[in-house]
Amino acid sequence: MLEVILIGSATLAIVLYLQARQAAREIRQNRDRNTREPMVIYRHEH
Repeated sequence: MLEVILIGSATLAIVLYLQARQAAREIRQNRDRNTREPMVIYRHEH
């Protein structure tokens, strides 16, 4: 039973780690793209 818990915890940790790496890579790519293009922010003032 303990082995199942350990394997499940390790698998979950690996999956979360890979997802975090992918998210960081996408954020970095988006930031690089935004610095090259002028960013337009629309403000709706009432």
